[in-house]
Amino acid sequence: MAAAVLLVMIISAVSIVFGKESVSSTEPVSVGDRFLSDPDFKQAVAEYKAQLEIDPKDSEARENLVETYDKWALTAAGEGDYALAGKILRLGFSDTHSPDLVWEIAKISLRGLGLGDIYEQAKGLFGL
Repeated sequence: MAAAVLLVMIISAVSIVFGKESVSSTEPVSVGDRFLSDPDFKQAVAEYKAQLEIDPKDSEARENLVETYDKWALTAAGEGDYALAGKILRLGFSDTHSPDLVWEIAKISLRGLGLGDIYEQAKGLFGL
């Protein structure tokens, strides 16, 4: 029952629509890309966030920041540390407000509880 309530809360959060901004390409984005490919997730996050402080409408930096948080969390989850993965994704959502990260939070949370199949069923139910 608690998992169902959690799932409903997460799905409700995902329904929030966030706007996309215009694309602008600058050097800090490519620096962040270099750290993401290493992967030095903390440094990549710092570079993308620095670019967003300079140009908050830089959609490329924002998308790369979302991708960085996602890859970082998947790395932690792959090592079995679902609590760390959840913290990384929540921080990423706080920084980016990306609905993609909300779904990742749901997936990681349910898998950490041993309920990963509920996530897949919800995806099918909502046609996602």
